[in-house]
Amino acid sequence: MKIKLSSIALALSLAYASSAAIASDNNAVFTSQQQQHNMTYVQQIDTSQSNVVVNQNGWANGVGNTETLEGGIVQQQSVGASARVDQTGNGNYTNLVQTQAGFSNVIVTQQGDVNDAQLSQSNTVRSSIEVRQVGGSNANVARVAQQGADSSALIVQDNGSLGTFGEITQSGAGNHAEMTQRAASFLSARGDTYVKLIQDGSNNTARAFQTGQGSTAVISQSGTGNYADTAQTGYGDIGIDQTGSANVVFVRQNLSGSDLDKQNLAYVTQNGTANNTTIQQDGFANHVRVVQR
Repeated sequence: MKIKLSSIALALSLAYASSAAIASDNNAVFTSQQQQHNMTYVQQIDTSQSNVVVNQNGWANGVGNTETLEGGIVQQQSVGASARVDQTGNGNYTNLVQTQAGFSNVIVTQQGDVNDAQLSQSNTVRSSIEVRQVGGSNANVARVAQQGADSSALIVQDNGSLGTFGEITQSGAGNHAEMTQRAASFLSARGDTYVKLIQDGSNNTARAFQTGQGSTAVISQSGTGNYADTAQTGYGDIGIDQTGSANVVFVRQNLSGSDLDKQNLAYVTQNGTANNTTIQQDGFANHVRVVQR
């Protein structure tokens, strides 16, 4: 059996090496898996206009290895590549990497609890990533990293709870990052849901919208002409740090609690010239701190 498996592995590796050496166009991979503990791995290298679609229905399934958090979908030197992952169930995982893949797009949808999406695009231009997670009573996690210009990232997390976390990191100019979290109404502790947006470059836009009690949003931007827009319904914390010139901050916080430990907190720091901050708060015992230098 070992000899047979080794022969099969050798044949597959030779076939992969041969195909990788020749650029190809319009490749497509479609997979569907049911039940649990399934894994999917896809590699597309030096292709154009290629497409991957993965559907998994069950629990503890992975686009990649759910234990080592490796593998998944890899699209390299793939201009115009697209990937879509749909997972239904609990404890599912998606890892996806696109490199040197301009004008590419990724869409990931996860329905269930304790799901995890880790997505990245590097050396890209005008590419996009969209993540939508719908949970019941437990935490979902989504992380997006983009390196390039004029790209966009969107994360939407619904019915989140303690530990629901979303992060977008972008480097380059003209990028757009947006996160929406709509938390379960029973949340009460600070940091129940958490948004983190980091942008390094100029003329970038970061938006964070949170509904529910105990939300936290953190935004960091470096460069000129950046814009940060945050809104919270239900008491929460907002922290924004901008370094550069002609940057703009807009904060809205509504419906704080009636206790001193349930007020809205807004902290803004701007380092540079010609910066602008606007903060609107509605509720009881709210705090604002703005530092411009």
